[in-house]
This record gives sequence, C-alpha cells and structure tokens, in this order.
Amino acid sequence: MKRVTTFAILALATAACATTDPSPAIPAAPLISDYRAEAERVIASGLRDPASARYEHRDGPYRLECDRGVFTPAKQEFWAAEVWVNARNGYGGYTGPQPYTVIYIPNANGGTDLRANRGLGGGNVTAASGICRRLAP
Repeated sequence: MKRVTTFAILALATAACATTDPSPAIPAAPLISDYRAEAERVIASGLRDPASARYEHRDGPYRLECDRGVFTPAKQEFWAAEVWVNARNGYGGYTGPQPYTVIYIPNANGGTDLRANRGLGGGNVTAASGICRRLAP
C-alpha cells in the first residue's frame, strides 16, 4: 500500500511540474540603438587579445522568451544577437570564427545589461536565469 501511495504522490508532483504557464510573457524592452558596438564591447572584455578580434554580425537581433524558474515564475522576453568572433588565442594564432550569443537584459535603472554566452540560439543562457526559446520573427 505504501508503494501505491508513494507512486501516486510522485505522479501528482510530476504532473504539477509539467504544466505550462499560459500567461503571456513580459515583453522585451526596446533594443538599444548601438547594439552591435555594445555586443562587441562585452565580448572583447572576455578575450585574451581583444585588439585582434574580428567580429561578424551574420543576422539581426531576435527575441528570446525565457522561463524565469520556480521562485520567479513569470516568463520574460529579451533581445539577443549572435556574433561570430575570430580572435587570437594564447599561442598567437587565430581560433577561427567562434559563435557568441549576446543577451540584452533591462536593468532597474532603465539601462541595459549585456551578457555574452558562448554558443548559438541562446546557447547556455544562464544570464537570464532560465530556459529560453527563440521566438519566430
């Protein structure tokens, strides 16, 4: 009997976690006008030789919808841009184009904070504290 009760409780808890939030996401703030220069600035801050970097913006910015997690359940939209960077490594050779995703996150002061993550399509977007999906244009 204990197994049946335990199984029922686990099934109920799993079903409660699997539900999706039907409420609309908090819309993204307007994109800053100099988003390309700001993306290059934040990526350069993490490079070993930022002066050698060559940036390629292949696509325009797009919106991400992020689930904020258990403690802050509201969904939120952010702007993101993919930038390919070719820069020198510690041995002096160029690495070849590496993809970065830059997330534009509005802050409490009315400005925008930028986070650069390695990878495409939002990559490992931990800066936005949740799981993100690219929205259709």
